This record gives sequence, C-alpha cells and structure tokens, in this order.
Amino acid sequence: MNMEKTMSKIKNGAFLSVRSRTKVNTMTIGWGYMGIMWNKPYFMVLVRPHRYTNELLENGEDFTVSIPFGSNLNKELGICGTKSGIDIDKSEIVEFVPSKLTKSPVIKGCDMYYECKIRFKQLMNGEEFPEDVKSANYPQKDYHYMYFGEIIECYSNDGK
Repeated sequence: MNMEKTMSKIKNGAFLSVRSRTKVNTMTIGWGYMGIMWNKPYFMVLVRPHRYTNELLENGEDFTVSIPFGSNLNKELGICGTKSGIDIDKSEIVEFVPSKLTKSPVIKGCDMYYECKIRFKQLMNGEEFPEDVKSANYPQKDYHYMYFGEIIECYSNDGK
C-alpha cells in the first residue's frame, strides 16, 4: 500500500462507494486519512450528516475508496461530488464493478482501490475546533461523521 501516493492524489478527488442492502451509491471525497490504529491499517473517511452516502454508511458494513491518479475521471468526480444519489442513479455516471472482499463495489477505471470494513464511527465535536476552521469549513455547523474503515484489501488497477 503506497500511502504517500494515495494521500497526494486523494485531494484531487476519489470515489467513496457503499452498498447497503440493495442500494449502492458513490460520492466524491477530497479528504481522508490513512494510518495504523489498533495495530491494523485504517482508512478514515469523512461524510456530512445530510449526504445520502451517510445514510447508506449508517446501515452498511463496509465501504470502498477508488482513486484515479490521472484526469480520466474528472467529469465523473465532478458529477458525483455535486449530485445526490437520491436524485440520480450514479451507475449511469460511473461503472460499478465488484470488489474482491467487500459488498460495496469499486469504480472501474481508477488506479488504486481500498476495501474497508466499518469498525467505528463518530460525529465530530465541532465546538472544539479552532474558530478559523469552524468559520471556513462549518458555517452551517454540519460537522462530519468520521467512518473508520479497517483496510481489508488494497490493490492497484493491475491487481497488485
């Protein structure tokens, strides 16, 4: 797992995908954290409470992060970052393909994939944030939920 390369690319956009029962959705993320927690590799994703993806994560057991390294999916990242899965079928925008271990799919055409089992979630306590962070990122006080996903599989588009 090349953490440095992943984190340098995620700021350009990645797809967070989740399956809950029969529903599947993906959204664009530009924030995320990777590291070791509880002696295992973790990918932490942040999702605002009003997002449709948050509803699916609440009822799901896993998620995937699909990261394009180039600009080949910029249009799709733009749409998935601005349109809700409640309003459009994201499978008309991206091609979902089965993952190796999780129920949640990955996005075809990306360069790196992380499959994660949800192990913990927590709503951020925004009242503890510095004022400049609150005013710049949370004027509506819609603090993110943090989903801690144990990375159970990681591979590049060539399967390695």
